[in-house]
Amino acid sequence: MTDPAESNPEGYAQLLRAARTAEGWTQVKTAEKLQINRTTYCNAENGRATPGVFLRIGNVFPKDAEAILAAWKLEQRQRQAPQEQPSDEDMFDRAGRRRELSGVWHALWETTVEAQKVFNTEVLSAEWKRSRLMVSNEEPSPENPRGGYRWRGELDFIDNTYLLGTYQPTDLEVASRGTMFGVLHRSGKSIKGIWVGCNYDSDLMQGHFVFAKARDDLAQVMKREFGFDVLLP
Repeated sequence: MTDPAESNPEGYAQLLRAARTAEGWTQVKTAEKLQINRTTYCNAENGRATPGVFLRIGNVFPKDAEAILAAWKLEQRQRQAPQEQPSDEDMFDRAGRRRELSGVWHALWETTVEAQKVFNTEVLSAEWKRSRLMVSNEEPSPENPRGGYRWRGELDFIDNTYLLGTYQPTDLEVASRGTMFGVLHRSGKSIKGIWVGCNYDSDLMQGHFVFAKARDDLAQVMKREFGFDVLLP
C-alpha cells in the first residue's frame, strides 16, 4: 500500500493548514476543537508540532487525518534517520538557522545596584560556533560602574525562536554568573528574555532583558514586552 505521506509531497503543517481553511475555521476555533491551546496549534502550522496536536485529529478532520498523521510520522522518521555530519556553514543552512543573529546587538538589562533597580545598556557581539551562539559584551555597562563586568554567554537556538544558555564573567575574580532564556521576535530584530543568576547584590536575582539591532529601539521594546518605561542616556 502506498504511504499517504509519500504520495502527497506536502508536509503535515501545510496539510493541517489546508484542512482548517477548507472548513473556514480560525486557528483559535481549531485549537478549541482539538482541545489544545492556540500557541500549540500555531506551532503545528509552522512545522513545530508536538504529539498532543494529533490526539483528536480524526474527530476534527476525519477526511484529512490519515494524510496529516502519515506526513507527521514520515517527518519524525526522517529526523531520526542518521545524518551525515555537515560542515558549520551547511548546518545553519539545513537547520534554517537565522544567520542575522550574528553581529552587533544592543542590550538593555533590568538589574539592581545596592538593592536599587536600575536599567543598564551594553553593546554585544554575537557569532556562531557550530550550533551555539556565542555572545559577549564589548565593555561593561557605563551605567553600572560598580556592578558591571565583562562576560560571555553560550546559547542554544531552539526551533528558530528560543535562546537558552548560560553566561559567566571573563574575569575569574568576578562571582556574577547565571542563565538566560530569550525569545526572538518574528521580525528577527529584537529578543526579549529573562535572566536568573547572582549579581553584585545577591546570590539569587532575576530580571528582564531585551536585545535589539538598533540601540534606539531598546526602550520601545522594553515597554512593549514588559511594560517598563526606560529613559536611555
